[in-house]
Amino acid sequence: QWQLGKIYLHGEGCAVNAPIAVNWFHQAGEKDHAMALFDLAECYVHGIGVETNNQMGLKYHEQAARLGNRESQFIAAASYLNGIGTAVNIPTAITYLELAAYQGHVGAAALLQEYSKPRSRRNSNSSP
Repeated sequence: QWQLGKIYLHGEGCAVNAPIAVNWFHQAGEKDHAMALFDLAECYVHGIGVETNNQMGLKYHEQAARLGNRESQFIAAASYLNGIGTAVNIPTAITYLELAAYQGHVGAAALLQEYSKPRSRRNSNSSP
């Protein structure tokens, strides 16, 4: 089902049809397919085949994150850091950063290191 969604999303051997792709991603996501949930989240975030909805995008990124998708973990962290689709929640963001960093996500590791610095050093542009 996820692969059918990718086919319709990119028009591989058929016409591009983003709403049908979203439908296939949703069906695969109901079966806990992490990549389908990631793609579904991105469709909501970018308004592909559905209206843009950052709350729905975060919902599906969090589902994919719980299934171990490190990119969704990183995106969920960024959403909580910046209040995109949710209120700012630094502890939740750090939890997602830790999960993604543990799986080797370089950007998550860098942000996690930044947030582990004392606040005064984080806000300063001067050398330590």
